[in-house]
Amino acid sequence: NIHIHIHTHTHTALTPVPVSVPVSVPVNTQTQLQMMMLDDLAPTIMLSETEAWVQPLATVLGPFLNVFSFAMLCRVVISWYPNANLNEAPYNIVSWPTEPLLRIIRGSVPP
Repeated sequence: NIHIHIHTHTHTALTPVPVSVPVSVPVNTQTQLQMMMLDDLAPTIMLSETEAWVQPLATVLGPFLNVFSFAMLCRVVISWYPNANLNEAPYNIVSWPTEPLLRIIRGSVPP
């Protein structure tokens, strides 16, 4: 008989779940069975819990950060063209949201 006892570590976002699985197998396949059982049990061993505010915040911040990242990428490409006027359309669509962050970076990084 093989008895597998698994105890997870306690973290703020994880709930410990002790697991005990008795199994009778021939000696030559014990290691293989242990590995297969641990792989099968892995998703059920640790249960993650998130706070109630995480999902709504991720729903809002996810698309915002994607759009902002794309705007920063556009700003980098525009910087390769020194004659581009950032005060004219369509460049001002990219320069308006990215300028506050770039102003902070320009103030802290020497030229």
